Amino acid sequence: DRELTYQSGFLGEDVSNNQAEYLALIAGLILARDFIYQGKLEIYTDSSLVVNQVAGRWQLRAPKLVTLCYEVRSRMRGLEESGRISVALHHIRGHQGVAGNERADTLAGVAAESRKWAYPSLISLLKRSEHEGRQASQRLHRTGPG
Repeated sequence: DRELTYQSGFLGEDVSNNQAEYLALIAGLILARDFIYQGKLEIYTDSSLVVNQVAGRWQLRAPKLVTLCYEVRSRMRGLEESGRISVALHHIRGHQGVAGNERADTLAGVAAESRKWAYPSLISLLKRSEHEGRQASQRLHRTGPG
């Protein structure tokens, strides 16, 4: 019921929308850890890919998303295990007039235009996920699938 903040930041030229969705979710989980003492955290996203990969219903096929998905799962588990915060991740349809979702889309556009960089910790996580994704892709390419 309470809104803490709206934030946005530029992630770079070659960042996919799915990477950006994961990083936004991670940023929200960090804020929740730091600012919510107790309660239920309801997260709404228009990314069905993120919701279904985090829940384990869809495979993680893009190597660059593996590290990010594991980071989200780890942070959600950490909040749950603290006993202070329960976390629920929900999918909503995009571009349907949902105020928070429309605001998120606007902020994404502002960040892309302003080129004001996101938090260094998110950029570091993005670089790590890309590096680990390249390594996984190279291993798969050398050994073949399964």
